[in-house]
Amino acid sequence: MTAALEQLGYELFTTIGGHIPTGTSIVVYSRPETPRFFIEICGDQGRCEHFYAAQTHDALELLARYAPIVQAAAISSMAGNAEHLGDSHAMNETTRW
Repeated sequence: MTAALEQLGYELFTTIGGHIPTGTSIVVYSRPETPRFFIEICGDQGRCEHFYAAQTHDALELLARYAPIVQAAAISSMAGNAEHLGDSHAMNETTRW
């Protein structure tokens, strides 16, 4: 998909959540002409939705609506990881006796 976007003049603008292993992410591409932004929103089941945003305020509106999903996925993932770390720590304490 990136090659097709490059042919249309889009360049990577930012990625939200892509570096956190939750499977949920938002990738924003931009270009000088309208529509200025191409936004890809991917869920944890591997499916993605794609949006065009004509101007900056349109892109910001979409991000304001969808960024909380990525934030919630990251928090849930971190909480789950902390829970597993707590289980491992408790198991180590038990087996140390």
